[in-house]
Amino acid sequence: LYNFKKDSLSKKNYSEIVSVLVNNNGRFYRAQNRIISDSIAYTKNIKYTHPNELINSTESYTSRVDNVTIEMDLNTMKKKKRIFTFDKAVANVDDLILPKWSLTNDTIHHQHRILKKAVTKYLNREWIAYYTEEIPMQIAPYTFYGLPGAIVLLEDQNKIFQFELINYKMKPNLDNFYETGISFRRKGDFEFLSSKELFKYGNILLNNSPQLLMNAGLQLEEEKVKKMEENHKKRKYIFLDPSL
Repeated sequence: LYNFKKDSLSKKNYSEIVSVLVNNNGRFYRAQNRIISDSIAYTKNIKYTHPNELINSTESYTSRVDNVTIEMDLNTMKKKKRIFTFDKAVANVDDLILPKWSLTNDTIHHQHRILKKAVTKYLNREWIAYYTEEIPMQIAPYTFYGLPGAIVLLEDQNKIFQFELINYKMKPNLDNFYETGISFRRKGDFEFLSSKELFKYGNILLNNSPQLLMNAGLQLEEEKVKKMEENHKKRKYIFLDPSL
């Protein structure tokens, strides 16, 4: 369960389910609603150049999580991000930098388990994690790996981003690990960008979102565009990963 705040104008936190697939040293992180809506778009062969039709088909699965899936390899220490926008779909391959955790002797009781506490500074924030070695697999949200167990609770010091493990299940094998990611189905559609290019592209999207949406075919009334632009100037956007 992912609770988060997107910008300085948000009056309350958003909540969404995210999932992590674990297979040996491979990890696949994604937003559950994002994967469902993208699957609908894929099966119906709806292209992102027709956003009105796409929005109508996936309205009940609107996601507030950044439009990104992350594939991680803990052997090669590489991560691949795939990012979906109305403008285009982009991808980036980069080094996987794990947090440097400090383990403590503090513990808490949570859902019939004793959890151990660890802290770190990561992604420009201070983080507190509570983990357990009772779960026989290493699970972590996003890229928060490196602890000797599964992270059950995780939050930054200001409680802007909070994760809680609410369920897990094991399968005897996961031979189709990468095929389970919807991004695999459209692997040829992505434009690969360097980390610098990705950051620059993110700024373009952030500063020109109303115009890009209209260029993509979304019908917006002039008054709505004006309001979006005014709100944009007031907001201070908050990102889990500043590189996005």
